[in-house]
Amino acid sequence: MAAEDIADDTLRGVKQIANYLGEKQRRTFYLCENRLIPAYQIGGRWYLRRSTHRAFVERLEAKVLSAAAHG
Repeated sequence: MAAEDIADDTLRGVKQIANYLGEKQRRTFYLCENRLIPAYQIGGRWYLRRSTHRAFVERLEAKVLSAAAHG
């Protein structure tokens, strides 16, 4: 992935991440702090790549669907 693509894929700060997730900023900060989403922190600012989050959600969905099929 080219540097420009990574920059376009990256959300910067809790406000941008919250808007992307459709969550309140306080809830988003909680999700980041508790590592419930694949966000990372650099110098006190949170970052989240859209592509990483999509892959994370797809893995969660596959896990849930697999458990439902076998449960």
